Amino acid sequence: MVKMILLKEINEENFSKIVKMQKQEYVSPNVLSIAQAYLFPKAKPRAIYNEKNELVGFVMYGPEPDQNNQIWIWRLSIDIPFQGKGYGRATVKKVIENVLEEYPEEKQLWLSTNPNNERAINLYTSLGFKDTGKIVYDNESVFLYNLK
Repeated sequence: MVKMILLKEINEENFSKIVKMQKQEYVSPNVLSIAQAYLFPKAKPRAIYNEKNELVGFVMYGPEPDQNNQIWIWRLSIDIPFQGKGYGRATVKKVIENVLEEYPEEKQLWLSTNPNNERAINLYTSLGFKDTGKIVYDNESVFLYNLK
C-alpha cells in the first residue's frame, strides 16, 4: 500500500513530540540529530507526517561534512506506533525525490546503519541501496544509492 507523507520543517508545534519519540534500538535520539542540525546548518531535519497530518517520524538528510559533503540520510526514525506500516519506505522515497530536486548535481545518496539492523537493511536494499562494504562511525555499514 502506497503511503502519502509530507516532510515539514521542525518548529515549535512539532519539536517536543519529535524529541519525546521513543528511542529505537539502532537509531540515535532525535534530539541529537536536531542538535547536529544546529551545528551543521546545511543538514535538513524534517518531521514526517502522514495523510492524516499525524506526526509519524523524523528524518534528516543533506551534506555530511565528515564525508566530503556527500549527500547522506543522516537519520530515519519512525515512531513505534507507526512502524511496519510503510512510512519508512515512503519517507526514503520522498527523500530521494527531494535530493534529486534540491541537489541536481548529485549522483549518489549515502546512508549508514548498524549491521544488526536487519529491518532497515532489508528496506534500504529493497529500494536499491547497495552495501559498499565500508564501515563508518560506530561500526555502521555504509549503503549507496545511485541517483542517476
